[in-house]
Amino acid sequence: MTHIRKTAAEVATELRVSPRLIQKLCATGALRAAKIGSVWRITTSAIDDYLDQEASRPSCPAISTRPQTAPITLGSRSKGATSADRYARLIGVQPGSGSKSCSKRRKTNAPA
Repeated sequence: MTHIRKTAAEVATELRVSPRLIQKLCATGALRAAKIGSVWRITTSAIDDYLDQEASRPSCPAISTRPQTAPITLGSRSKGATSADRYARLIGVQPGSGSKSCSKRRKTNAPA
């Protein structure tokens, strides 16, 4: 059985990639090839093996649905802070320093 040997440029044209990529694959051993002088020679069986190997690999890593960082929040809200406390901070008043009627239910005076 005769193995046809192709140059990196011929393989690149066939696979529609750059010759530099094919040369890099040959140099790293990802694509079996022999360097004769300054020219990489690749057999058709090596090309087929490489394509089969690449086809069996997942095309991209799975995407995680979990957030990678903590969510961004605006301002600093402490747990349990009421809207009245936040409003007091906003207008420059110490929370809880005034009347408590904003944060508590108003008492109604029942007629006696």
